[in-house]
Amino acid sequence: MLSINGKITKKISSFVSSVVTEGKTMAYVFRKKFLTEPKQLIKLIVLIICVVFTIYQLIECVKKIVHPPASTHYNFFLNKTIKYPCLTICRRPAYKTTLFSNFGLRPSTQLNAQNAFLNFNFQNHTIQEFFDETSYRFDDLFVQYAYAGIGSHPNLTVVPSYHLMRGICYTLIPRVQSDIFSISGGYFLYLRHDTSARDIDEYGVSKAGFQMYLHDSNEILTYEDDQRDSFLEYLYLEASEEMNVVLNVQTYGKISTKDHGCITDPTYSKSKCLEYCVHRQVAETAGCTLPFLSLPDNLTFPECSDFPSVRDLITDFRIGRTQYMRNCNCPMACNITVYSTKIVNRREMDELNAPNSIISLYYSSNLVTKVNEVIGYDWNQFLSDIGGSLGFLLGLSVIGLITMVEEICHIIFRWIFTKKVKRAEEHQQEQLGKQNKDTGDVRDYGESSGCNDERAKDLGKEDHSYKNLMEYFTDYSYYEKNLVDKVHDNNNKF
Repeated sequence: MLSINGKITKKISSFVSSVVTEGKTMAYVFRKKFLTEPKQLIKLIVLIICVVFTIYQLIECVKKIVHPPASTHYNFFLNKTIKYPCLTICRRPAYKTTLFSNFGLRPSTQLNAQNAFLNFNFQNHTIQEFFDETSYRFDDLFVQYAYAGIGSHPNLTVVPSYHLMRGICYTLIPRVQSDIFSISGGYFLYLRHDTSARDIDEYGVSKAGFQMYLHDSNEILTYEDDQRDSFLEYLYLEASEEMNVVLNVQTYGKISTKDHGCITDPTYSKSKCLEYCVHRQVAETAGCTLPFLSLPDNLTFPECSDFPSVRDLITDFRIGRTQYMRNCNCPMACNITVYSTKIVNRREMDELNAPNSIISLYYSSNLVTKVNEVIGYDWNQFLSDIGGSLGFLLGLSVIGLITMVEEICHIIFRWIFTKKVKRAEEHQQEQLGKQNKDTGDVRDYGESSGCNDERAKDLGKEDHSYKNLMEYFTDYSYYEKNLVDKVHDNNNKF
C-alpha cells in the first residue's frame, strides 16, 4: 500500500514539474519567436518606436498645458466714431534763456549739469518760479487750435507738465470721439515761434521747432532716455513748416500668463507706474522735490531750496534712474493702444505766416485694427491630443485597455499559481524523501519482496495508462496553443 501511494505521489510530482517546465518552454518559445521570425521582430520594433514617440508627445502636451502658447487674432472694424490720441507738445528751444540772468544763471547754462544751479538766487526765487517764468506758456505757443472742426473745443482738456530739459509741455486730451474721417475731423494747430533762422543740429534737424508725442490717455511723457514703455509716436514740426499727417490706430489685447503677467485694469499705465516709482525714490533720497518730479497726490515733499539739495537730486535723477527702476514692480498693461502716423504733405510756410507752423492730424478712414491674444492650448485639446496619440499610434481603445488589464491580471495570477505549485512540488519531494528513508524505494521494495508477475503486470498497466493520459494532455495543450497562435497571427497580419 505504501508503494502505491509513493508511486502516485511521484506521478503527481512529475505532472506538476511538467506543467512548470511547459510554462518555461512556452516563454522561451515566445522570446524565440520574436527574435527569430522577421514579422514578429518588426512588430516588436514598431511597438517600441510607437511607445517612445507617444511618451514624447505626452511630455510635450504636458509642457503646453503648463505653459500654454498664445495665438494672435487680427480683427478689422469700421467704427462709427473713432478715438483720437492725446497730443503732447514741447517747444524747442524749451526755455527763454534771455531771462536766466534774472535768477543768477548764464544764458548758456545746461540745466542737467551738476553745477547748473550753483549761482542760483535761492534767497529771492524758487525753482518753481524759475520754471514758470523762463518756460513758454500756453498762449505763447498756441495761436489757434481746433478739434473735430470746432476751434478751442470745449471737450478738449489742456494739461501742462514740467520737464527738466523740455521745460513746460502741454498735453491736449480729447474727451469725446470724432465721427468725421477727414482733415476737418481731427486736430488743427497753429503754433507760434520766434526763430526764423534755420540752425540745424548734428542730425540735420532744425533746432527751432516743436516736439510732438501722440499717445493714449493712460500714457505720459517720461524721461528723455526712457520712452520704450510709453508707446509714444514722435513727430517733429520745424519752425516755418506746414504738415499734414494721417493717423492709424491699433489696439492690442494681451493675455496674462504665469510667464508674462500683465494688468487688466484699463486705467493702468506702465509708464505712469515707473515714473511715479522712480520719482518717489529720488524724492525720498533727497528729502525734497522739484517741479519736474511726478509724485502721487498722497505723497508730499518740500521743495529743494538750496544748491546742495538741488545738485544731489538732479545727479541722482540722471544717474540713479536705472538702479531705481530695478526696484519697481511695474508689469505691462494687458490693453495697449498704439498710434502710428504717415506724413502726406510737408512744405515750408509762406512768408506771411513764417516763422509760425501749422499741423493737421486726422484719420482718413474709420478702419480700426484690433489684435487680441488667445490661449492656443487648453484642457480639451490636451485630452484630444492624449486620445489621438494613444489611439492612433498604439491602437488603444477602451476594449483594448480592458483586455490589457485582463492580460496583466492573468499574468499575475499565473505567476502566483506557478509559485504555489513550485512550493507544493518542493514539499512533496521532501515528504517523498522522508518516506524513502523509512520504507525504501518502491521499485526496490517490489524486487526484494518477490512480487509475482501478475502484480508487475498490473503496475505496468497503471504506468502505461498514466503515460497515455499525460500524452493526451500534452497533445491537447500543444494543439490549443497552435490554434491560438494561428488565430493571433491571422488577426495581426501586416
